[in-house]
Amino acid sequence: MTKSLNTLEIYVPFVFSESFSPTAIETVGDHFLCEHMFGAHAKTSARGGFENFLSDVKIDEISRTVTITPRPGIRRSDGTPYTLDDATAAIKASVSGTRHSFLAPLVNSVEETKTSIVLHFRSISVNIRYLLILADFYMTDAGSAPVTPTSLPASTGAYSLAEMSRTEITLKRNLYFPADERANEIDTVHVHGFAAKDASTLIQSMDTSTHHLAYLYGFGLVPRDYETLEKKGYTVELYPSDWLVYVSFGHGTARDDRVLIASVLDKARSRLTPKATNGQTAYSTTPTDRPFSLSQKEYQASAPRPRSRSLSRPLTLTTLDEWSSLPLFAAVIKELQNALPELTVKTVSRSEMKSIYQSDVWLSPIGQTPADPLTHLSFLVTAKQGIDGVLSRDEISEISAIEDAKTFVARVKDIERRILSERVMVPLFHFPGVLVTSPLVEKDARLASNWGIQAWTYHIK
Repeated sequence: MTKSLNTLEIYVPFVFSESFSPTAIETVGDHFLCEHMFGAHAKTSARGGFENFLSDVKIDEISRTVTITPRPGIRRSDGTPYTLDDATAAIKASVSGTRHSFLAPLVNSVEETKTSIVLHFRSISVNIRYLLILADFYMTDAGSAPVTPTSLPASTGAYSLAEMSRTEITLKRNLYFPADERANEIDTVHVHGFAAKDASTLIQSMDTSTHHLAYLYGFGLVPRDYETLEKKGYTVELYPSDWLVYVSFGHGTARDDRVLIASVLDKARSRLTPKATNGQTAYSTTPTDRPFSLSQKEYQASAPRPRSRSLSRPLTLTTLDEWSSLPLFAAVIKELQNALPELTVKTVSRSEMKSIYQSDVWLSPIGQTPADPLTHLSFLVTAKQGIDGVLSRDEISEISAIEDAKTFVARVKDIERRILSERVMVPLFHFPGVLVTSPLVEKDARLASNWGIQAWTYHIK
C-alpha cells in the first residue's frame, strides 16, 4: 500500500502561457490549469454523458431555459465564500462572449433567483451541453485580472496555483473543495512540462514511483514507446481524435498558393501515413466518423485543382522547433520543400509560439472536442488562425441557435466544404491523446472527466 504519497508528479507536453484567462484560453496547458483551479458547474464524465459537478444543471428545451443551481457552501481556496452573485456575474460575462463560445445573440436574459441562475434562451442549441462544460463557464470571478506568475488568484477548484512558469507548475490542495468530489488528499501536485520531441527520452527515464501520471501527444510517439510503457507497468489509455495536425495560411497568402500547397500534401498522403503512428487520415477539421465531417470521397471530389506548379511569391512556413523533428512534421516539411523549393521553413521556440499563426503558412496541432465541432471552429475564428476568412463569429452564433440536429449537421458540413473550397486549412491527420498511469494510482471514473488528467480524481493504492 502506498497511502503515504504526498506529492503527485505529472508530466505533460503542454505550453503554459505566462498570462491567461479562463475566457480567453490560447493553449491546452492553460485549459489544464483552469480545470484544476476553477470549479465547473458540469462535466462530461469518464463514464460517458453530461453530468452535474459543482452545480445542479437543468436544461429544458421546451421552456428554452438552462437553470444552474450551485451547491451551497462553495468557498475559494482562501476561505472566502463563492456566492451566487459571484457565479451570476461570471455567467453573464461568459455569455457576452469568450474565445470558444459566443452566446450573447442566443440569450434573452440571465436571471438570478434565490438559489439559481436561469438563462433564458431564444433557442437551445443542440451542442449546449458541450458549451456548458468549457472553461469559459467555470466558477471564476468576472473582471478579475489574468493569471500570471505574480498574480495567482484564490481558486474555486480542487487546487490553487502556487507557482507557475512556462515549464513547471506547482498546485496546492484547496482545503475547501468538496470532499465528496475528491479521490485523494495529496497536498501538492507538481506538473512538469517537456518538449514533444523529448517524449521518447522521457518514457525511457520514467519510473512508476516518481512519474505518476503523464499525458502524451499521439503524434509525438512511435510504436516502441507504447511497448516501453507497458513493460514498465504503466497503464496506457488512448483518447481518440484529441488532436488534429493541420496546415493553415495567413490572410496574405493567395488562394492559388493555398491550393497548390494543399495539392502537394494531398498527393503525399500515402507517404505521410507511415509516419502517423495511431493517426487517422483527416478530411475535415472534425474526425471522419462524425456525421458533420467530409468523407474521403467527398473530399477528393470537391478539392480544387492547382492552376500553377510554382508559388506566386516566396512564402515562409513556420512551426514550433520541438514539433519540427517529430517524424510526421519532418515528413510534411520535406514533402513541401521538395515540391516547392521557394517555400522557406522557419522554426520558433515556445516563447515565440504566437508568431507561428502570423506566418504565411504554418504547421501545427490543435486540441479538439470531437463531439462538438463549433468549439474549435470558434477558437480558430476568434484567434484569427486561418479560417476567419470564410467563417465569422456571427455565423457560429447562428449555427449554435439551431435546435434541429439534422439542420445543425448540414450547416457544419457546409463550413467544412467552404474550408476545403477556399483551402484556408489542410487537415492532415487526427491523433489520440495518450494517458499514462502508474500502478500506484487509479482513476475514479465517477469523478473524472472524459479528457486528460484531473489530479484530484485519482485514488492512491
